[in-house]
Amino acid sequence: MDTYTRILKKTMLWVASLSLVFTLVSCQGQAAPTPTPTLAAVQPASGPVAEGSVVPVQYATLSFVAPGIVAEILAHEGEEVKQGEIIARLKGQERLEAAVAQAEAERIAAQQALDDLYENHPSALAAAELRLAQAEKALDDARKRLEWKSYRRASDWSIQTAEAEYILAQDAVKKAEEVYNGFSNLAEDDVNRAYALTVLSDARKRLDKALANLNYLKDLPDEFEKNVAQGNYDVALKEVEAAKRDLEKIKNGPDPDALALAEARLKNAENALAAAKAALEDIKLIAPFDGVIVENNLKVGEQAAPGTSRVILADFSEFEVETSDLTELNIVKVAVGLPVTVTFDAIPDLEISGSVKKIQALGKNVQGDITYKVTIALDQQDERLRWNMTATVTFEQ
Repeated sequence: MDTYTRILKKTMLWVASLSLVFTLVSCQGQAAPTPTPTLAAVQPASGPVAEGSVVPVQYATLSFVAPGIVAEILAHEGEEVKQGEIIARLKGQERLEAAVAQAEAERIAAQQALDDLYENHPSALAAAELRLAQAEKALDDARKRLEWKSYRRASDWSIQTAEAEYILAQDAVKKAEEVYNGFSNLAEDDVNRAYALTVLSDARKRLDKALANLNYLKDLPDEFEKNVAQGNYDVALKEVEAAKRDLEKIKNGPDPDALALAEARLKNAENALAAAKAALEDIKLIAPFDGVIVENNLKVGEQAAPGTSRVILADFSEFEVETSDLTELNIVKVAVGLPVTVTFDAIPDLEISGSVKKIQALGKNVQGDITYKVTIALDQQDERLRWNMTATVTFEQ
């Protein structure tokens, strides 16, 4: 029930009581009866009237976001703090700083690995081009060997060389026979005859070897040799294909797969570093704005829990008023920007003009009445104002 409604009810009660008094006086025979006042004679206020309280424009209830043991308190009740100053700290700073350093080292390593991919790309591209060239050369050689194995064991040049070696071996045998024939009538133990026979024997061995080699080169290869040549060709072909794929991947920049992996590593390292820094910050209770510590129930050595161990911080440089009993019957008469007049029980000589700053969207049931909180911006400040002082707000119409 708002102040205006209570005033109206009190007025109606006063009128009823006064009417009863006048009636009793008339019944006692007074000569000139006094007219009974009516409700229409009472002039209501210019608009709804509501009670409220003085609150700082900026205040906050702070608590640690993570549980822990309080290690130190740096700002106590009544002390002023600046935005960003540490009010209190939990234990574990050294451990968390080490985690941050480790995460930072991993981030640097991940960034370096990513940078290396770009810096080493020219060398990697050159190596890929060289690999392809070597693979194509090996494939060409394997193709030639495969073709030879399909029809013969050697090239024309190899066969011609073998034929030449056979002819020379024949000539050597002929000459050795001529020499030996000159000593063949000598005794078997004759040194010259024995030497000539040895030379002839060596010449005939070389002739047999040259003939065998020539016949081998001229003969067609067997299936095993063909299969080996085909296998070598297939391997060389696969190597060329792989070299082409690798070159295609990096011709316009670093390998996309390696690049994606390096970028993912860096992103993960950055996230880990951010998490480590956040954990380090979570053990600090930091002032979000300039203000005064109004309440601090933290104690060194005690367990602090989110939402229970708290610090209240307020900026007393500017106050506003919040109403507490404006009902649904009168909230429809109030709009943002509506002028108001505010008085204060504790400071009778103080009257401040203002305007509606904000209207709470959700009404609350208070002792059967649906009430809405309305925030009043004051046109001026007064050094005598204190948090939770009682105020009366008259809304203009």
